[in-house]
Amino acid sequence: MSSFASVDMDGFKKFLIPRPCPDNPEKSLAIQSEIVRILDKFTALTAELTAELTAELNMRKKQYNYYRDQLLSFDESSVEWKTLLEACDYVDYRGKTPKKTQSGIFLVTAKNIRMGYIDYHASQEFISEEDYAIVMRRGLPKKAMY
Repeated sequence: MSSFASVDMDGFKKFLIPRPCPDNPEKSLAIQSEIVRILDKFTALTAELTAELTAELNMRKKQYNYYRDQLLSFDESSVEWKTLLEACDYVDYRGKTPKKTQSGIFLVTAKNIRMGYIDYHASQEFISEEDYAIVMRRGLPKKAMY
């Protein structure tokens, strides 16, 4: 298989191109000149827009870098450096799925998550209030970091 596109020459030879006013060469040329003028205008507008968008993108990158550097620069004497493990409690939310009941607290599962919102109709599962209290205690930090 070739990576180059090929042209069906037989089909290309039969391809029809409209020529306005074939019996009036002056009018035909005027129409064709107008088409060229319009296409040239679009080409110029496209080039201008591309230049403006490139300049805008460069300015936004500079702005991003400026604010990133402002927010992430520290007076070394006023900063305490810690590893991620030192700064955070490790929480493992994996665990046994609570027993489902016919009523109680609505259980949101992965089945309920749809493009950034909770679909309460996708799955109608519940857990008891006792299990809910246990599940909600799992993974809570022992103390605040600050």
